[in-house]
Amino acid sequence: MSLYLDKQIIANSGNAKAQYNQIVNMRKLHGNREANLIGEAASAGLMGNSFLAANAGRVPQDTYRDFDRTIKRVMAGDEGANIVSLLPTRSLPVGKIVAEYAQASDSGIAQATISGRQAHKLDRAAYDYDGALVLIHDAAFGRQWREVEAMRSEDFDALQDDQSNTVRAVRRSIYDHALNGVADVQYKGVEAYGMKNSPNTQSLQLGAAGVNVDLTSASATYADFEKAIIAALTALQGPANNVDMNITFAVSSEIWFNALRTGTTDSNFRNTLEALRNIPGVADIVKSNGSQLSGNEFLAWANSDEYVQLQVGMAVNTQPVVRNMFNDPYNFVTWSAAGLLIKADTAGRSGVLYARVIA
Repeated sequence: MSLYLDKQIIANSGNAKAQYNQIVNMRKLHGNREANLIGEAASAGLMGNSFLAANAGRVPQDTYRDFDRTIKRVMAGDEGANIVSLLPTRSLPVGKIVAEYAQASDSGIAQATISGRQAHKLDRAAYDYDGALVLIHDAAFGRQWREVEAMRSEDFDALQDDQSNTVRAVRRSIYDHALNGVADVQYKGVEAYGMKNSPNTQSLQLGAAGVNVDLTSASATYADFEKAIIAALTALQGPANNVDMNITFAVSSEIWFNALRTGTTDSNFRNTLEALRNIPGVADIVKSNGSQLSGNEFLAWANSDEYVQLQVGMAVNTQPVVRNMFNDPYNFVTWSAAGLLIKADTAGRSGVLYARVIA
């Protein structure tokens, strides 16, 4: 996933490479400024003053490498990673605030004749445009300059802990955006939606007015689970949306553990989950980590960039804040630019569905 950078991602994407270059250049800028502080002190004859000698040490490259390793490790963690890590991703220039796509209508009228020389009825696709906001997700940490000097003999362990916590905070923010959206943020009429609240997400009622099943109930049978899965498949793969690929499901932990029960009178299978995965049209069923899905709710989607795509304007990275005075604190910002794009055509057909009890 391009929420973090590695050699393969950088090699295969020009935008990811540009993101990497920007990260490196910002770190070099910080290093150059630290060197200038040393030079300024030396030219003033102050290097012998222990109060200014603190500027002689820079944040070493090994610390940045540790920062980057932490990002890759932590980004594979919980709070929605089981869902977001599956989604197709696209790297963008960091300046792109809105990721747009064209919605095309159906077009093309075919005819069957003997000679093939009858006048053709001309038709063309009509276009509309939709998009998603790519928001900045960030968290900061810092230490006083004397603390950093003390850390140089300890390999900056405390800074590593601070940075790890900010990566977790940014990860939670990105994953929450991808699943729940971000309220009260709008740019040029475009809002920051997630899989659960996008107007392009199909809705399935798990209640009296729809598929009346409670998949968290101890009395739920295999037939109840099957009914809900088939209803979702029908909504996405049926004529209403015409999705032509298998569907991935993410269920709440309550549904997941309830589906691990062994066979019932409905059939002789090892457990309900195993049987549900064998239903034609099901690509996989995964458990949502954290609290992004809870109770009687699940998501279902066609896992292709034709239908849904995570937009990444900047991979998660940690940057130093340039210091201007010898006693300025060492501050860092962990940040990313990301948003979720759920695509629909001009008729409103899409490949993402959210099932829950609708009040």
